[in-house]
Parts: sequence; C-alpha cells; structure tokens
Amino acid sequence: TGLDLSWSGGAGADLFKVYLGRTDSLGEDDLVAELDVSTFQLGELEKGVRYFWRVDVVTGEQVLEGGGWSFATDTGVSQVAQWEFDEGSGESVSTGAARSLRKAPPSCG
Repeated sequence: TGLDLSWSGGAGADLFKVYLGRTDSLGEDDLVAELDVSTFQLGELEKGVRYFWRVDVVTGEQVLEGGGWSFATDTGVSQVAQWEFDEGSGESVSTGAARSLRKAPPSCG
C-alpha cells in the first residue's frame, strides 16, 4: 500500500516492537515487527476495517508498553449521490434504481 506507521520518542531504545490487529487488546499474536528504526511499512490492508496498533520500546531487559492508536481503511465505495432538500417542501427524489427518497413534511406540534 505504500503507507507507513511512524513514531517518535524511545530515545536510547534497542528495539521497537510493533503490534497491529483488529481489536484494541493487542497481544503477542499481533506482533508484526521488531525494528531498530521508528518506521514500519504496512503491507496490504483490507478495505473498510479499523486497525489498532501499538509500539513497545525495548531497552536492555526493560519493555515499555506504548499507548494504543487506531486508523480505519477506506471502504473503496465512492459516494454515488447526495441530495439536499428544501426544508419547506415535501419533495421526493428518484434515485433511478427503483427507489425513491421522500422528505416528510414538517410536523406541527
């Protein structure tokens, strides 16, 4: 995909452990890389999915767990149409796909 995860901090770190998964409870099964640089290139991602990621900093025998982050991939579906209705009228619009949208007239009450 050509997208990178990058982070700052971790001065003096020996290693960065990068976790990537589909839930916010990332564990050892979600470990995708152990790096000595602060950038990770993502591979192919599924469309329409929220991903969670975390970077742990390893210095010697000490591991400092990082905070969690998330991002969502695009669904790959473009917006087909958008309608704006005049609040004062009860107009309907046909989508051309055997469906219609109807705005209800304002209610009194």
